[in-house]
Amino acid sequence: MLSNRLIYSPAHPKVISVGRERVKTSTLFAPVTFECLGEGNPPPTYQWIQTKTSQQSDSVIERGREAKLHIRNVTYEYQGELKCKVTNVIKGEEQSDISEHIMLQVYGAPQVLRHTATPEIFVESGQTVDLSMVVCADPRLRSIAWEWGSLRLEAGNEMGKFKVDDVTQEEGEDCYLTTLHVKDTSATDSKTYYLLVENDKGRDTHAVQLYVNVLYYSSRKLDIEKTAHHHQLTNNQNSHPPSLGPGGIHADALYTTGPRGGNHPDAMKVRLASMVLQPPTEV
Repeated sequence: MLSNRLIYSPAHPKVISVGRERVKTSTLFAPVTFECLGEGNPPPTYQWIQTKTSQQSDSVIERGREAKLHIRNVTYEYQGELKCKVTNVIKGEEQSDISEHIMLQVYGAPQVLRHTATPEIFVESGQTVDLSMVVCADPRLRSIAWEWGSLRLEAGNEMGKFKVDDVTQEEGEDCYLTTLHVKDTSATDSKTYYLLVENDKGRDTHAVQLYVNVLYYSSRKLDIEKTAHHHQLTNNQNSHPPSLGPGGIHADALYTTGPRGGNHPDAMKVRLASMVLQPPTEV
């Protein structure tokens, strides 16, 4: 008897299409969507991947696990090459196919990458500290400055113990590193430092807080010195009995009985005192 079931032979996965556009441009914080069409038996799973290249090594970032990749708020960190990967398993072995890349370009106002900045920095007085952030922008930045209190210092300038380097190209397209150096820090440098960046499409700003712990370390040192002095006084009191003032009587003479008390030099003071204090005898 013939079976009515249709038998499908296994088929390796294959990417059919990722759309016609090989370059897609999006403005900063706008939504963008990509769609991948694949086939295979069993039906393949989907994965959107992006390769980030650095001086140390290349890393692969997963951006999605569906056929459709929807990014609600595009940032400069999404900029680069995206690929669709389809995968299935045949006879226990994983099979996959990867699409051609789609280049995503981001355009708009500058964006300070918040995760590249340390929110709070603690140093000891006298140390040198570097405050750094990464900022991305397309079009290119036209203004980069650090501000604190009533002072402002632009990239490539120096003022006393403060210096702002010229920006350097950071890993990633349209991204740059900016650093404020503070030499010989003191308590007066404990404040909030703001990075302000601007291009033709807008501006962005972000802050870091610097704490110079001169007061903390001074008070801590004082506490340690006080504790050491207290221990020294306690040890001295325990190892040396208090001195006797003029006319003082040693405790052994007052409270010790037997030969030890009777032979003590101060025992005579006790006996003489009792004689003086007794009332005269009436005749």
